Amino acid sequence: EDRLRSVMSRINADITAWADILNLEYKDNPYRLSVKDLTVYADTSNRPVPLQTMGSGANWLGVHIITYFALQKVFIEKLRPVPGFIFFDQPSQAYFPADTDPSETDLKAVKQIYNFMIDRCNSEDGQLQIIVVDHADINDSGFQSNVIENWQERTGRKLIPVEWYS
Repeated sequence: EDRLRSVMSRINADITAWADILNLEYKDNPYRLSVKDLTVYADTSNRPVPLQTMGSGANWLGVHIITYFALQKVFIEKLRPVPGFIFFDQPSQAYFPADTDPSETDLKAVKQIYNFMIDRCNSEDGQLQIIVVDHADINDSGFQSNVIENWQERTGRKLIPVEWYS
């Protein structure tokens, strides 16, 4: 029980610090992952605020991202037999909804999310891989240097090659 408390304390310290980096709602309060109900809470002076009441989809995305990275960090440090990768499917969707004009999106926040993911991956010295499938194609050297394949329609390439199903 003491070891679990110690591990959870480290996870909670990371998610609290990273909530501030990502400028999440309740960032000035301690965040914690509850093992009891597998929910992240922000412990405000009034009451604990569970993830499901923490506001926007962008905030939920940020909380999930910081929690996944905190867990992976512990798995790596403790040499746990958990695969060292995280898969994200369209993390920018919270900022680029289908019915929104691209000029009205929060590109700064999307860059911040991607820079955070890149920094966390780099901090694990090759022991963590991030796989992201997304429509975002950010004109930023840090982002572009981490793109392995671009299946945007303008490239003529597709995730599943046409010859596989034609």
